[in-house]
Amino acid sequence: MDLLGLANYAVFMAILIGIYALLALGLNIQWGFTGLFNAGIAGFFAVGAYTSAILTSLPASGRLGGYELPLLVGWLASMAAAAAIAWPIGKICLRFRSDYLAIATIGIAEIIRLVIRTEAGSPAACAASPASRAPSASSTTCPRRSPTWASSPPWCWWPTCSSSAR
Repeated sequence: MDLLGLANYAVFMAILIGIYALLALGLNIQWGFTGLFNAGIAGFFAVGAYTSAILTSLPASGRLGGYELPLLVGWLASMAAAAAIAWPIGKICLRFRSDYLAIATIGIAEIIRLVIRTEAGSPAACAASPASRAPSASSTTCPRRSPTWASSPPWCWWPTCSSSAR
């Protein structure tokens, strides 16, 4: 096995574990301590994630973003964007209790997901070509069926529109 591929896979899994741990911690604070089930946390997390991706990504034609700002600026901007979206929604929805809060926040998370997915130029809208998402334009094709994750390029690991269209 390729040690570099295994190291890339370990880093990828550590990042995913950290992301899901943060989401679980946020949900535990709201649901565990207050008893209020808030599914909107996924939508607010998406707003922050896409804000950070847009501000810190490399420039590419055909998609939004490419400002190449430092990572710290991206994190601060993502927190501010998520808070700016969550504040007015929270002021309205926190008056609901029990199942009504869950239903309202699931609807809000779904609205945010659909807006991000259908917005032209968004990273999730499949507007970018595989070459613009790949770290190097020299080899941007993903193998049809890779025997192991370690033998395929990192941009082929996550299922995207380009990999599902193959």
